[in-house]
Amino acid sequence: MRTWEQVAHGLDTYDATIDDYTNDITARDALAEILGWAEPPFRQEVECRIASADRRIRAATVDDAGAAVGRYFRIETKDGWWWRRRPTSGPLAEWLDR
Repeated sequence: MRTWEQVAHGLDTYDATIDDYTNDITARDALAEILGWAEPPFRQEVECRIASADRRIRAATVDDAGAAVGRYFRIETKDGWWWRRRPTSGPLAEWLDR
């Protein structure tokens, strides 16, 4: 959870490599898996925290169907929406524009 929240709060200043970024967003994959087996009230607590981070990620990214990140990481149809978005500003966005 902490990794996903950190990415969400610092995406516009994210200055690590694309490899670090793809590693960090696998945290959201893990959270999706946890939600698949978690029971209330734990599930509700996690969903609330995830929703907040998800909103921040959506606000700081644009859907590009996985084109940018997909150049560096294999994205499959089963993968979550977070794999199909790219940052709109910041060092990582500039690097992906190259």
